[in-house]
Amino acid sequence: MRTLPGGDSTHEIIGNVTGRVVVLYDDMVRSGKTMAYAATRYIANGATTVYAVVSHCALDNTEAAELLIQSPLAKIITTNSHPMSQSEAVVQSSKFEVLDVSPLFEAVIRGQRIVRA
Repeated sequence: MRTLPGGDSTHEIIGNVTGRVVVLYDDMVRSGKTMAYAATRYIANGATTVYAVVSHCALDNTEAAELLIQSPLAKIITTNSHPMSQSEAVVQSSKFEVLDVSPLFEAVIRGQRIVRA
């Protein structure tokens, strides 16, 4: 998505997403508003499914988690690098998939080589 010329608050979808799966990536999510809005716009423009991949799920509060849960996102895949990733709203939702990064950090600290797929 991009902002239209002239600073218009309306956004347009770049490319044809009709019948496609869309994966949104963000390094950090706080309020969830932009992610939820983007998912809504992609679905409205014909995407079949929208996933979110978030490095750092630093949600502002439970309401932010609920906004993402109620959004058209099929799944939110994130790490456990922030305490909100362990909040009740996130843990109890099947929409969130929280991945533990501590084994990766431990391996690097111990000098082990990380094998990437």
